[in-house]
Amino acid sequence: MVADKERVFRLIIPRTDNSGNPVRAEVFRDAAVMISEALGGVTVYPRIAGCFQSSETGEVDCDLSTELLSVASPGKVEIAEGLFRTMGEGLAQVLGQESVTEQEQRATVTRFRGFGVRKPTAGPLVSGGEPIDRHPDALFGRLFPRNAVD
Repeated sequence: MVADKERVFRLIIPRTDNSGNPVRAEVFRDAAVMISEALGGVTVYPRIAGCFQSSETGEVDCDLSTELLSVASPGKVEIAEGLFRTMGEGLAQVLGQESVTEQEQRATVTRFRGFGVRKPTAGPLVSGGEPIDRHPDALFGRLFPRNAVD
């Protein structure tokens, strides 16, 4: 059933496996590209912290994660539901995690401003320095240099 409102979807992926080894940048890049291709875009918060109570020891453990967020229009909610569920389950398996957090919520209102005003540069008052490479490989290489965890 397609919802009558857009939805916000989040996927929170740990930056390390259960042994503390860094997750490769390609995991995050591939997830972001997949979401972008299916839903039109994704926002990546590369470094968020979270704590949880370990089911094995009962102790509180804290870790760094990466959040991927996307807004699905009403016509793409079913696609997003399946995509985020499948990605969460698959990443939990691959990373050996008890779970990977996947969240869905109704959006109140999301507006994208400035459609149709894209221009090559914002001009010298705003832009400075050399243009950056916007390809996913380049971006995720900058966000996760040498798979650094911190």
